[in-house]
Amino acid sequence: MKYFVWGLSLVGICCFTLEAAAQQDIQVACPSFQILTNEMGSDSYQISLQNASLESYRFRNSDRTIQFEGGVTFKLISAKELIACGYQISLDSYSLFSEVDPAITIVFKLCENGKIAVRTEIDPKSKLAKIGAGFSGTRKTFVSMEDFEQMSEEKQLMIRSKPEEYRVE
Repeated sequence: MKYFVWGLSLVGICCFTLEAAAQQDIQVACPSFQILTNEMGSDSYQISLQNASLESYRFRNSDRTIQFEGGVTFKLISAKELIACGYQISLDSYSLFSEVDPAITIVFKLCENGKIAVRTEIDPKSKLAKIGAGFSGTRKTFVSMEDFEQMSEEKQLMIRSKPEEYRVE
């Protein structure tokens, strides 16, 4: 009985190892994204994209082209195509199209630490910008807590009275 349990455990480990190896082979043969521009430093983008979780930006049936702030463009392969390549994902987890208003642009930036930062920008000529849409029209000035504490009381009161313009961190 002891050898039977040991044998089943060994078979289970082998099957799991083979499945993990097969999944790695799928990812090499069919990557989940493709860099479209060949610019200097695109290797660092390749590594960052492999480590990033960009699934919320992937579409169900169509590829999505995304551009970084520095000009590097890449394509997220559709979920349907990934399933055809053997990825174990659910189509229901992906949207059919972008649910973001066309006046809002999603901007990707590769940070120095290799992480990908994402922010949104609103077209200043759009109706959303004219009505405010929750976005302040001015940029905030960040003041460190150390600098803030060294300011005069009058200056501190002025900064506290304008939270839409200043942020103390």
